[in-house]
Amino acid sequence: MRRTYRDSSGDVFLRAYLYGAATRGSGGLSSDNVLASTDNPRWRQTGEFGTSLHGSGHYVHAREARIAGRGGQFVAVTWYWAEGVFSGNPYRVKLAQAWSRLQGGPGRMAILTVFAPYEETPAPAATQGMSAPLPLAAQQARLRRFAEAMLPALAASLIVAGAP
Repeated sequence: MRRTYRDSSGDVFLRAYLYGAATRGSGGLSSDNVLASTDNPRWRQTGEFGTSLHGSGHYVHAREARIAGRGGQFVAVTWYWAEGVFSGNPYRVKLAQAWSRLQGGPGRMAILTVFAPYEETPAPAATQGMSAPLPLAAQQARLRRFAEAMLPALAASLIVAGAP
């Protein structure tokens, strides 16, 4: 799923990738999942940090990454889901997937990312009705608020999307 949300502060992008029961070599979630690989000439990851999301009974440890390239600078928050468990830890989600499969479940999982552009030094007011990217700290807080507000809807959507 790919969605763009817009408000007076600019765009927030949501990407949610749902995977069915994993089979050997089929891809999906691994501890190697990164937003920008080190050999990617167009984008580079300039930092990664832990963060947390709190929303409607959900508490999620997530990963925040900063990415830079010709398209600008982005801050992204990524976390995972497997059979009702949200986590920023790929090993915990793989364990939830394995537990589901051991109990005869399908072992579905998802990778969720919200991201938005930011500026190290805020640009002057935008022209022609477009908003300039926010400073990093403001965009980080905005992304966390957005992700926290979306957690209940994402949980419900993932359960419905993965229903047999």
